[in-house]
Amino acid sequence: MPNDFDLTSPGKPGEIPAGVVEELRVLRTNANESVAIFRDAVKVQAEKHKIKPKALRRYVNALASDKVDETRAETVDLEKLLGVAEV
Repeated sequence: MPNDFDLTSPGKPGEIPAGVVEELRVLRTNANESVAIFRDAVKVQAEKHKIKPKALRRYVNALASDKVDETRAETVDLEKLLGVAEV
């Protein structure tokens, strides 16, 4: 039985083995479920700690993607535009 995930064998252009398609489908389904779980967890924790869910989600995403400095800079700019921070 051939290994559908053998990366050394190029296969035929335009033909994706059914096993590969099924594995990708399962991964996508799992990803969707993880997104829903994350969204619900953020909502619960944001309510518990009395902050906006969007703010908590952006903060966690910045931490996860190592973009805290970029997010901080955007926040400073947004505060200036809203007249919250000194210019």
